[in-house]
Amino acid sequence: MSELQPNTSTRDSSLSDESLLTDLAPAREGLPAGYRMRAEAHYVDDLTERSVGPVIRMISTHAIQADHVRNRAELEPLVRSIAAHGVLQPLLVRGDGPSYIAVAGRSRLEAAKLAGLTTVPCVILSVDSSQADALAEADNLRCGIPSDVESDSRAANAEGFRQNMRRHMATIQTAMTLSTGDDAVTRRVGFDLAQANAGRAAWMVEAQQLVEQAPLRGTGAVAVATVIDQVRRALAPEFRLAGVALHVTFADGVGSDSVDEQVLGVGLTGALVALLPVVDLTDRPVIQIRSARQQSSTAVEISCGSVSMPKDWMRRVFDESWSDRPGGWQALLGAVSARAAAERLGGEVAMATPQNGGVALKVRIPRRSA
Repeated sequence: MSELQPNTSTRDSSLSDESLLTDLAPAREGLPAGYRMRAEAHYVDDLTERSVGPVIRMISTHAIQADHVRNRAELEPLVRSIAAHGVLQPLLVRGDGPSYIAVAGRSRLEAAKLAGLTTVPCVILSVDSSQADALAEADNLRCGIPSDVESDSRAANAEGFRQNMRRHMATIQTAMTLSTGDDAVTRRVGFDLAQANAGRAAWMVEAQQLVEQAPLRGTGAVAVATVIDQVRRALAPEFRLAGVALHVTFADGVGSDSVDEQVLGVGLTGALVALLPVVDLTDRPVIQIRSARQQSSTAVEISCGSVSMPKDWMRRVFDESWSDRPGGWQALLGAVSARAAAERLGGEVAMATPQNGGVALKVRIPRRSA
């Protein structure tokens, strides 16, 4: 697949606010000299106002408990980054000491241990268990939870669907309780969490229909740029919770290219779901969506320049037998739905390594005028 052409006219949109920066003494372990550190995005600014002690504190890795830890092979890129640069983004933990529970940042904690660090920077939150569960679920949306499904059979696929749907429904119930909380931060987390999980659940249904070649409801032809903007808006609550910045760039002429609204929307959402667990392997998560016109097609590239994806993962992204992939069953559904969308639109999809590094998923579809 040929490279996307440079944009001559762009529209840039970002979902993330400026992160909280806090200075730490450069001599502390796990921190490179001269670095300024950012805390977990968005909700931490308010939550840390109720923190116990300093906003950021160095805590022994052995004093922090965490579940759903990834295996060492998956964490290798993050281990290399932390070994070279230290932990730049603090973990969120709760507890009064001497032991703590990781609320978010489980991958960073395990990677720091593997890199040989004995302490990591943490934001200690004074939150109750329901607030902690909400923040942990937000972390799960980004990095995924390993699935119990170990086969690519139809029965295993159905079980993966049921497991994930049950989790989303249960989380929505918890989120609705949070949305009636006493403080604004809890309510905001609750609303975003409910929207994020409802959106994921609805996407799962449509993605499954797309993969099974069933017709999708409400399809119609709209501009490619419109579909991309709809996807951006729909995923805004999830990306706010996950602390991932999403930047969208449209090239000249893309606004006049027409495409099936529902098919491309489900496919692009799937591509983002498939890449989110890989983005979790970087301390500065930013995803770029770029669209451009080529000779007879429209190309959409979804990329993350700050993460390096192992070659074996690149080869297996669309492999339905890869059951232990990062992100579990939903990441699998994301990849195969992106492929199904491209094929239904008469195009193709492939993984690639951009010239400036990182990882990209590229979709190319035949161009037609609106």
